[in-house]
Amino acid sequence: MLQSETRQTAFFDLDRCLVLDDTIGGFSTRLVQRGLLPKRMLAEGALAYLLYRLNLADPALLVARGVHYLRDLEESILYEAGQRFYDDVVRFRLRRSVLDALERHQAEGHLVVLLTGGLPYVPRPLAEHLGFDACCSTIPEVADGRLTGRVIEPPCVGDGKIVHAHKAATTIGGRLEDAWFYTDSYSDLPMLRLAQHPVVVNPDRKLARWAWRHKVEVLDG
Repeated sequence: MLQSETRQTAFFDLDRCLVLDDTIGGFSTRLVQRGLLPKRMLAEGALAYLLYRLNLADPALLVARGVHYLRDLEESILYEAGQRFYDDVVRFRLRRSVLDALERHQAEGHLVVLLTGGLPYVPRPLAEHLGFDACCSTIPEVADGRLTGRVIEPPCVGDGKIVHAHKAATTIGGRLEDAWFYTDSYSDLPMLRLAQHPVVVNPDRKLARWAWRHKVEVLDG
């Protein structure tokens, strides 16, 4: 596609950015309640999330471990459960400041892409409802309709987000060189550094310091 045909693109992280909460943890709880995941997953998931928030573990390894728990589950069941979780909970927990930014980009004719490290089962219904042009997520390996417990590399975290963002931009006619990127996560530094217009959302202390040093816009609330 020729450069003249491409459009400016805004990328949005999901958990604790566009959505106020951790949708991965909430969705996992739903799966445990339905008997689709073992109860010990809740404690291990909470520990993994804490390590992630403190930047003490490799996000790609945490994603791989989480997907391992889903092996042998039918993907159709996960999509159905993800749609219900979105309808029941997630759509009521959108962050107003980021939703306003999303709507401004859409009004200005920019392409908008959801870019999340989670699996697609909750992000896709959200992306469809809010009119995203593309939805990038970690992709689980599926065989005969069931998850194998492995991830198709790379997961959509860290440097992997750049790979997914580039593929999405190429597919929909967007571009990366003057892109916007909204995130709450310090683990997203590779994508923050790539974006010409990085925006950090409700940052923790470490990300707030980085944003202050680099004069990056900060959204709260």
